[in-house]
Amino acid sequence: MKKLLVAIKNNTYRWYKKERKMLCLSLLCGVVATAFAAVYTKNYSDKIVSGIASQIIRFHVLANSDEAHDQSLKLIVKDKVLEEYSGIINTSSSIEETRRMLEANLGGIETLAQNIVYDEGYDYGVKASLAKDKFPTKQYGDITLPAGDYEALRIEIGNSGGQNWWCVMFPPLCYVDITKNEIDEGAKETLRSILSEEEYMLMDNNIRQTDDIIKIKFKIVEWWQEKNAFIDADDIVIAQNIIMEIAEGSF
Repeated sequence: MKKLLVAIKNNTYRWYKKERKMLCLSLLCGVVATAFAAVYTKNYSDKIVSGIASQIIRFHVLANSDEAHDQSLKLIVKDKVLEEYSGIINTSSSIEETRRMLEANLGGIETLAQNIVYDEGYDYGVKASLAKDKFPTKQYGDITLPAGDYEALRIEIGNSGGQNWWCVMFPPLCYVDITKNEIDEGAKETLRSILSEEEYMLMDNNIRQTDDIIKIKFKIVEWWQEKNAFIDADDIVIAQNIIMEIAEGSF
């Protein structure tokens, strides 16, 4: 038995020496393929979300806390702000027009929201701003926006530490009855006109349900955007450089 074990060991060693280069090459190919897939899908995800976000302005109301009364106040502020500015929001024909309208009325929006809070019997401060904001994946009827950084009208109530409320100001999806689980064709046509075909297809729930490729692409976009907070951009650059060096034969 001892001789057999020694023979097996020697044969294994000789096989390893003979195939070592091939094993290392296979391992290297696997690492390169994985790194390439990671870089490619990450870049694809960022490109899709950047394209969508460049054509959309969202609305973000942050409650003072998760207490029931603060959450109720958040919804009152949201409803009255949307009611007050529905005329100009719904008539906007472009993101630039909506942005100009919001910038011109930012002080009035803040004052309105502050007065609503006071009228409801609270002394919380209110701040309104137009800025980039991080959003999770969010469904509006039969349209789903992937997670990412979007320009948004933010209304922060008090400590702004409670659950948030989101909608889309351009195109004006805040006024869509999402209880019907769909948005009207007019809103969809606006989205189609301002987004690329692939960006729109990724967002349309009905298309994703019938197209497995689109469904997989959306999952890739969603996964990377959710992981962005944990991945250093320098890591992606390093991976890209390694792939380039290997391709050029200098690694």
